[in-house]
Amino acid sequence: MTEKTKDELLSAIQEENIVLPTEFPIEFFNKIRNKTTQLIGNSDPEKYQKGQHKWYEISVKETIFINSITIITSKYTKYDGAQIKITNPRYSSEMIKATKNTSDQFIFEINDFATSFAFRPDGKYFTSPEIQKITIIGYSSEEIDEITGIASNIEGYSHRIFEKCQEITAEANARQEELDNFEASKSSIESEIETLTENKEKIESEIKDVTEQIDSYNIRLTSFKSAESDVKMRVSSLEDSIDGKKQEQRVLNAQLSEDRSILKKLEDDINMFPSEISAFVQQGGKSIKGYTFFAVVPIAIIFGVTYALLSGAADLTVLYKEPEGFDIWTVFITRLPFVAIATAILAACYKLTRVFISEILNINRQRLNLSTISIIATDVSLASCEGLEPDSKVHAT
Repeated sequence: MTEKTKDELLSAIQEENIVLPTEFPIEFFNKIRNKTTQLIGNSDPEKYQKGQHKWYEISVKETIFINSITIITSKYTKYDGAQIKITNPRYSSEMIKATKNTSDQFIFEINDFATSFAFRPDGKYFTSPEIQKITIIGYSSEEIDEITGIASNIEGYSHRIFEKCQEITAEANARQEELDNFEASKSSIESEIETLTENKEKIESEIKDVTEQIDSYNIRLTSFKSAESDVKMRVSSLEDSIDGKKQEQRVLNAQLSEDRSILKKLEDDINMFPSEISAFVQQGGKSIKGYTFFAVVPIAIIFGVTYALLSGAADLTVLYKEPEGFDIWTVFITRLPFVAIATAILAACYKLTRVFISEILNINRQRLNLSTISIIATDVSLASCEGLEPDSKVHAT
């Protein structure tokens, strides 16, 4: 059933003045000055009551039919519950029901007559819950009488509702048939659109293939033209290169003649170089012998003076062990000039020896350098004869 159909049925029912349950105001109850009674329909925060584990009693001035009782609270959890007991004049005992808190509300479904009721929430020890409002939904005695009159005519209401439903159903069937026809037309149009779309895609694909072939031919034509231009440029470049090579050949021939003359001169110089080195080596050998002879003399003096000092020190030790009356300090002071002169002689001989030895080492170093230069000159000569460059290791050496 559509929403419109439901609205039309409700409209038809409302036209019959069917009585619906309403909220009871506080005037229907006794002791309206009582704090618990003042919670009925309350909207004033100052009238909120602390939630305690006790029975909150409310009595009615006359018997009413209660559909539901809703108790609005705060600081109760979904695990907290409450009980309610209803006093029904038709029964000798009270009816007791229980429920859990849902969204800060205790909702009791009563659906019975009552002259009074009382509710009791669970105890809370670590919070301070509140009871804010009590809402009672149901029918008063006058509304019950009216409902009784309506119930006697229920068959008439049922027949009217049935006729209204038939009218709405017939109209819905007609609209459904129109909708089916529309869906059939829509399917046919969509099929035609799909066929046209496929044809369009096929034509576009063919156009794309032809366009790609044309582009390919254009690219190949451009490539052929570019290749032709490159060949012409290469021919021209080769002709220029041949002319340049001929000119380079003439220059190289002239340079070759010049290099041959330089090589001849270098070979002559190299042939002269070994004789000069040999003379220098011989002279160096003579100088080394002379410096060696001159160095032997101060070395001998150094050994002699050192021996004299050491032997004198030994004699001084023997004198120190003689009998009393021998003054060791007198002997020590009288030998100080000799020690000073000996030290000066040792220093002078050391300096002379150092000079002669350094000259010998310097001459030997120069002989090694000349040998290295001779080897390099030989390698350069051989490399020049063979048209090669000297080895990098030779340059580094």
